[in-house]
Amino acid sequence: VIKTHDPAEWLDDIVAGTNAKIIFVFRNPKDQAVSFFKHMKIMPDRKVAMADVEFQDFYRDVVRNPKKFYYGIWEDHVSGHLSARDRRNMLVLRFEDMKEDLPREIRKISEFIGVQYDEDLIEEVARKTDFNYMKQDVTCNKSFIYNSSDFFRSGKVGSWTGVLTEEQATELDL
Repeated sequence: VIKTHDPAEWLDDIVAGTNAKIIFVFRNPKDQAVSFFKHMKIMPDRKVAMADVEFQDFYRDVVRNPKKFYYGIWEDHVSGHLSARDRRNMLVLRFEDMKEDLPREIRKISEFIGVQYDEDLIEEVARKTDFNYMKQDVTCNKSFIYNSSDFFRSGKVGSWTGVLTEEQATELDL
């Protein structure tokens, strides 16, 4: 099991010649931008540098700057993975679909990895991977790093509303 935010092409050497199965999860770029900003503000190694950074500056200088982070801008990063799905053994999931019906998405994962579970286990997995459960669970919330459970913020779809300007929201209507 590898959990990564790396660009798709970086996985080519890792999975080449293997029967690796990849589960790629992505979310709406608007919510991702706001979540990324909030995440960077609590990162211990970036907390001081980000203290006075406002979202509008972060959006311009980071979110829409293809050279700021190794994985580039959202649409390039996501399209790199989506374009690779035909040559890889890949299941693509959307965060929004997981929020809508987590047991359904867990069933997709179960089928993809070739393991069938009964409904009781599917429900138990859904309960323990629910946002609110994981936010409270110290084995998930990274409170030992952040000294709080701020690693999990809201877990809501549409939390970008009121943060992005109308122009930014339109730019991210991809």
